[in-house]
Amino acid sequence: LKIDSLAIEIGYGLVGIVDVQQGGDFLNRIRSIRKQIAQDLGIIVPPVNITDNLKLGPRQYSILLKGVEIARGELMPEKFLAINPGNVTEQIAGTPTNEPTFGLPAIWITKENRERAQTLNYTVVDPPTVLATHLTETIRRHARDLLGRQEVQGLLDVIKPTHPSVVETLVPNLLPLGTVQKVLQNLLAEGVSIRDLALILEALADSAPATKDPV
Repeated sequence: LKIDSLAIEIGYGLVGIVDVQQGGDFLNRIRSIRKQIAQDLGIIVPPVNITDNLKLGPRQYSILLKGVEIARGELMPEKFLAINPGNVTEQIAGTPTNEPTFGLPAIWITKENRERAQTLNYTVVDPPTVLATHLTETIRRHARDLLGRQEVQGLLDVIKPTHPSVVETLVPNLLPLGTVQKVLQNLLAEGVSIRDLALILEALADSAPATKDPV
């Protein structure tokens, strides 16, 4: 059975956020997230499959990487999340919680309290934005796990027409594909973009005669 590289499972209470027929725009947000990650990190994020899961609570969602849960959160679809960035001047009424991406203290508030919360220095976001932020940061944290050998080969194929000599010199003559993959994974794990892949490959070609250690 085919396993999605990235997937989101949602409880039935959150279907309205992703269902276009109910006014949900989350699919458009995913397109923007994939484009932004490609620009920032230089990797192609695979399509994100969204399904409902009756095993989850009605307001819960789960982010999965290759079938394994890597993040989970809970939303209140009819409310707004007021996040305390640390300089709130007064507490506001609502349901206390923690913002799921960074664990910051937050409060679910009604739409009517949105403007007042902003005047008290809360950062106020709607549920789709909470989910989009959580998905974005989760992808960034697990970027190295999305870069398999097939994905690396795809990146090499993209730059080969414009940089044929560096690609043909490096792989497989100086380094096997697996070693190049490990180097790129290590860079992503350190938060380093691999968008300028030609420059990275040139550095590897210069260093390969001296060492084959990806670290």
